[in-house]
Amino acid sequence: MSLYDQLFDELAQVDMFDRYSIAISDSFAPELVAKVISSFRVYNDVELAITSYSDMNCVDKDNHDLVFAIGDTTSVEGRVFPLNREQYILACDCAVKPEECYPERIVFCNTLTRRDAEVLLDSSRVDISRVKHWLTTSSSRLMINELQAANTFVICPSWTLGDYKCSQYPLSKYIEMYVWCNDSAAKKIDQERLRSLITETFRLTSKGVVGRPPTGRLLTSCEVM
Repeated sequence: MSLYDQLFDELAQVDMFDRYSIAISDSFAPELVAKVISSFRVYNDVELAITSYSDMNCVDKDNHDLVFAIGDTTSVEGRVFPLNREQYILACDCAVKPEECYPERIVFCNTLTRRDAEVLLDSSRVDISRVKHWLTTSSSRLMINELQAANTFVICPSWTLGDYKCSQYPLSKYIEMYVWCNDSAAKKIDQERLRSLITETFRLTSKGVVGRPPTGRLLTSCEVM
């Protein structure tokens, strides 16, 4: 390799270390997206390209270094490392007791089927006989917005709601949060110790990610926990 070829090769390597293209599931609350970005701010002159997506299967992995995702990891190809394993929650207005209410709208995360949602509601003794509308979505913003509607229950991972004030009841089903990365990104984040920083950031995610009470007890962000 000539001196010039070696120089350009080294410059390309430096450039690779200073830029990350990241896709983040839109099920992550804005506060959680901010945590992702903050994980990279400890390094100077890092250029970030952030996009959001609703379906992991539609993400062009060739154009991304890292993809923050949720769901089953067994069928995911590439380098994957876990961030969190979390219970789904049943969320509703602070003044509502699910077992004493007749919801008319059910909104649930698109990682669940309607049948999954029905089973989880039944296990929480929620009467769905008067439900008129079922809505499935991946959008954190939409689920938070729907919680403001009367007689509406939302089933989602707790990280979807962020700091939104509502009553939260843990359900029996769990979901994984993880990061997919290509080989070069995996090498980068290990060398720069970003992997441990990102993992620690998500482990310490506020309001209920760690230390959940047993299923059946109220988790409420309406009060200081």
